Amino acid sequence: MNVTIKTATNFTYNFLISLFPSCITNFLLCTRSYIFTHTATTSVAFFYKRCNNKFARYSANFDYILTMHIKGEFTMEIEKKFLVDISELHLEDYPKKELLQGYILKDPVIRARKENDEYYLTVKGKGLLAREEINLPLSSEAFDNLIKKTDNAIIEKTRYLIPYTYYSDVQLSERHVTIELDVFHGKLSGLIMAEVEFDSTEDAREFVAPSWFIKEVTLDSRYQNANLVGLNFSEI
Repeated sequence: MNVTIKTATNFTYNFLISLFPSCITNFLLCTRSYIFTHTATTSVAFFYKRCNNKFARYSANFDYILTMHIKGEFTMEIEKKFLVDISELHLEDYPKKELLQGYILKDPVIRARKENDEYYLTVKGKGLLAREEINLPLSSEAFDNLIKKTDNAIIEKTRYLIPYTYYSDVQLSERHVTIELDVFHGKLSGLIMAEVEFDSTEDAREFVAPSWFIKEVTLDSRYQNANLVGLNFSEI
């Protein structure tokens, strides 16, 4: 589960600056207060006109990022990752999603994702166990446009949603989570990884993994999806 963050303006502003070339840095500096105080009805055409089309080639990205800041919700993603052995699981018993995600940028991470018939643009901050994240729903047309900007930096996987209950010795109570089990396809076929999201870092530390979790890889940056792009399973 995600925790809403109310003070993420600096994060968003910093990644906006990093996203675009130096020729528009001064423009963003001059319009910072305007960007972060206007409502969703503000036309982004204002920004394009003010910088004399110097970043017309970046306008699609800027449009989405600006809209995302105005409409989106800042969250803190807190999750652990594990390599697993699913030989005794019956995956057909669990609901699943088919995911296709493409990476527009890797630093910062800007990702377009299709989940069955839903579409999202996601921006992630830095971090392994915990990092800031913003999600914006997309139309299928917007997704198709963004996925073309990924230069085939694409991951495909099937995600199974597995309910799991464990007992917390700290809170002396049962805890209920959903294990997101990802079975990768294509060049990453053979990689199977589980992710578990938490309300807090304290909950994450108290987590008691099931027996079929083999190895925790939360702090191994190789297993971040953005770093898996372009690799074969044998290269991990």
